[in-house]
Amino acid sequence: MRINLPVTDQEFRLEETDYLISRTDLAGRIVYANHAFVRASGYALEELLGAPHNLVRHPDMPAGAFADLWRTLKSGQTWLGVVKNRRKNGDFYWVLANASPIFRGAEVVGYSSVRTRPSPAQIDAAAWYYAQWNQGRQAGATVARGRVVPAGWRRLLQTLAHGLMPRTALQRMLQASVLGVLALGGMGGALYAARLNADWLARIEPGWIAGLTMAGTLGLAGYAGMAFWRLRRSLQQSMQSAYQLAAGNLTSRLEFDDDDELGRLRFALEVTRCSMISVARDMGRTLGGTQQAGEVIGAGGRELLQRTQLHDAMLDQTEARIKALDSVVRDNADHVDMVGHRTSECSALAQQAGHTVAEVEQTISGIAAESDRMATIVSMIDGIAFQTNILALNAAVEAARAGESGRGFSIVAAEVRTLAQKSAHAAAEIKTLIEHSVGRMDGGVQQVRQAQAMMQQVLESVASVDSAVASIAAASTAQHAGITAVSVAMQEIEQGTQQNRDLVGELGHASELLDQHIQRLRIAQAVFQTP
Repeated sequence: MRINLPVTDQEFRLEETDYLISRTDLAGRIVYANHAFVRASGYALEELLGAPHNLVRHPDMPAGAFADLWRTLKSGQTWLGVVKNRRKNGDFYWVLANASPIFRGAEVVGYSSVRTRPSPAQIDAAAWYYAQWNQGRQAGATVARGRVVPAGWRRLLQTLAHGLMPRTALQRMLQASVLGVLALGGMGGALYAARLNADWLARIEPGWIAGLTMAGTLGLAGYAGMAFWRLRRSLQQSMQSAYQLAAGNLTSRLEFDDDDELGRLRFALEVTRCSMISVARDMGRTLGGTQQAGEVIGAGGRELLQRTQLHDAMLDQTEARIKALDSVVRDNADHVDMVGHRTSECSALAQQAGHTVAEVEQTISGIAAESDRMATIVSMIDGIAFQTNILALNAAVEAARAGESGRGFSIVAAEVRTLAQKSAHAAAEIKTLIEHSVGRMDGGVQQVRQAQAMMQQVLESVASVDSAVASIAAASTAQHAGITAVSVAMQEIEQGTQQNRDLVGELGHASELLDQHIQRLRIAQAVFQTP
């Protein structure tokens, strides 16, 4: 015998409304357990299904009680007794167990047990006898179909006492029939005695009186026996049908031809069976629709979870790209700021260069004016040299006329002429140089003016670039603000996606719970065997 340990002295008391129902296959493995049984056992439903039913056996239960249980069930009868069971944590609870075989036609296909809370007197009596038997004492009693009955000579005395004082209605009816037969026989004897004292009775043959008495007695006895047999058979069939209904077997139809109390009882049981069949079939159809809806919900939840995960991954990629783009925009803004600074510096330098070019132009213009004055002076020098040369020629002519006395003056005049020619020649070269310088200065002025015009264009270009850079900076700022807003929106979307993911997870969990409940209802619905 299986011994489940450890055990405690803590009792788990059932409520008055607790009905513990379980069902096993022929090997004693649990195939169904209702919520009350699961709660009382302390095990999870998954732990109970497929496990041997002796999983809840308490070590205080004597082996003889379970031997009587299986002997009774295998004989096709119902077993009713007080049982002490063990919970998963070692605590115990008492039940009044009604175990019966489940028939499919004439074949036993399993066993069903319905348990309720026993009375304190039943618990005390069972605990005392079980303790005695576990200690090896017979205590003058044994177990028969779950009930504690006297053993040995005590059983004989009980049988005799039950014969004198019947316990059941059938036994009391049979006793009344026997007493009626005896009374009829006594009445026949009284008639025979009265015949001896009555003239009209004296004319009746004694054999007729004895025959009538015997016939009446036999007829009454036969009628009583037939009525007793029919009543007993009808009650046994009704009781067996009630047990089968309690076990969930709805395949056997109950006949109710008799229009009496027993017939109406069987009719009520048949109506109950038909009602339970309708409920079981409605439950099956409802479970089918619920299971389909649960499968659709589960498939939708799984698909939604996949899409949510895909969206989450895409959001992660988008967020990463937005962050990279934001970094690029920040870098561009920094570069634009730097270009703006450089452009401002270039503009300042270009303006300074423009001022410098203007000053150069003014300087060159001043030099050109001075060159003009120098040209005028050189022209004056050239005129003076020309006049000096003319004067020297005149002096030479006059010296030649003077003869010897004018020779010295002639020499001086020649030297003066030579100097005048050299001065004229130098003045001509200076004039040429001045003209060349003026020409170059004119070219320089043109180049400076061109440079000034180009510097103006540069300034205008720099101003345009500065304006464009400012526009780019403003656009970059606006782009950064937009990206920041998009990033915030993406974070909100990510939070929404996370919430969706959580909701999908809850939906999946609810779908799993729904599927578990459907499976449990399937198991519960399978208890009812419908035609």
